[in-house]
Amino acid sequence: MHLLEISEQYSESYWFKYDQKASPDHLFFISGEQQLSITKTPTFRNKKKVSTSRLLSFDLLQSDTIEFVSEALANVLRDFPEDVQLFPADVYLKEEKLDGYYVFNVVQTLPCIDLNNSQHGPIFSFMPDGPLAFTTLQSLPSATLGSHHIVRAKESSQRIFVSQQFKQQCEASQLKGLRFIDCSKGIQV
Repeated sequence: MHLLEISEQYSESYWFKYDQKASPDHLFFISGEQQLSITKTPTFRNKKKVSTSRLLSFDLLQSDTIEFVSEALANVLRDFPEDVQLFPADVYLKEEKLDGYYVFNVVQTLPCIDLNNSQHGPIFSFMPDGPLAFTTLQSLPSATLGSHHIVRAKESSQRIFVSQQFKQQCEASQLKGLRFIDCSKGIQV
C-alpha cells in the first residue's frame, strides 16, 4: 500500500482557500463516512498571481482545509465507488470559474499504520488517547486493504493510503500533482 500525498512541486502559492461560509463543513469530507447529500457546493478560491497553465496542470489540488481533484483524477476515482464519493466543486482562480473539479470523500477507514514500528505520541498531552502525531511512519502490509483501493488511516484520518492497482491506474492516466510513498519500511514524516 502507498501513502497518497500532494506533489512536492505543488507551490504554496497554488493553495486555494476553502470558502467556509458558502460551503459545507469541510469535516464532512474527512470523516471517513459516506455522505448521503450535501446542501451547498464546496467552493475554493485562489486570488494569488500564479501561472494558470502551471496550476491547471495538477490533478490533485490543495486548499487550506481539504484537497480536491480534476476531472481526470475524478475519472480514476469513479472506478472505486465502494471507496470514494465525488461532489462537484466550484473553483475560482482570481475571478474566473474553472469547470471540472470535485471534492472526494474517502468512505473507508481501515488500520494502515504499524503503530509498533512507527514513532508517535499524542498530539495533545491532555488527551493521551486522542489523535496521534507521527515522526516516523511505517505502513501495515498491503493485504490489510482487503478488497479496498483507497482508504483513510484509522490511526491518522488525514492520511490516505491506496493500493498498487490505484497507483497504477493513476500512472497509466498520466496524472500530475500526486505522489505515492512506499511506507512499508518506514519513512520520516
